[in-house]
Amino acid sequence: HLPYFFLVFIRVSSFFIAFPMFSMTTIPNRIIVIFSFSVSLFIWLLHPLNLSFELFSLQGLLITINQILIGISAGFVFIIIFNIFIYLGEIIAVQTGLGFASLVDPHISQLNILGQFFWLSSATTFLLLNGHLVVISILFKSFEIIPISTTFIGAIKIKKLIDFAGILFSGSVLISLPVIISLLAANFIFGVMTRSVPQLNLFSLSFPIIFILGMFIVYFSFQTIMDNTRDYFLSGFEMVKVLIGQK
Repeated sequence: HLPYFFLVFIRVSSFFIAFPMFSMTTIPNRIIVIFSFSVSLFIWLLHPLNLSFELFSLQGLLITINQILIGISAGFVFIIIFNIFIYLGEIIAVQTGLGFASLVDPHISQLNILGQFFWLSSATTFLLLNGHLVVISILFKSFEIIPISTTFIGAIKIKKLIDFAGILFSGSVLISLPVIISLLAANFIFGVMTRSVPQLNLFSLSFPIIFILGMFIVYFSFQTIMDNTRDYFLSGFEMVKVLIGQK
């Protein structure tokens, strides 16, 4: 049974390594290994199976690679969803002037403050939806639907996964559209006023005003953003079920 446990561990650990909440640099690799080992142990005990092939063979190598691809494909769905809110923060930061911080010192962080804020908000929403329990239950069922074998998820499902990746760009733009339009209108007004009355030098005042306006818009649209977050995660759960053949 140990070769079967090894393959179960490979699929589960591949998923958690690709999963955004575990791929953070602040989480030690030891935690990922322990958590993957614990989940794999439960799956191994609940779905015992005797392998009909040698692990150290060409077939065993292909099956091991297959388990890695299945785990990474399922984790890639949540990479797409979490990156929606990272790009959302990037778009709003550029519009409000917060993007200048990365120009002054690009080594401060890979994410600006708004990207980190929306990422943490989406992670909190994921936990409030019991997403961690849903993900573990999907992993359990994946071994019933796609057992340890050379059977992959299929080219059609890979195409669906690629199409699903399109929401990474469309989703972040659509959510940030109210902020973009409001700030664009504000910039247009300041531009007209600067051209009309150049003595007032309104251009130097536009940066703090647009920043404050952007923060107000984010504050009032935050509930709508979180509602969209919930919808994206629910669609992500459905996409993972499609990948493993549960739907």
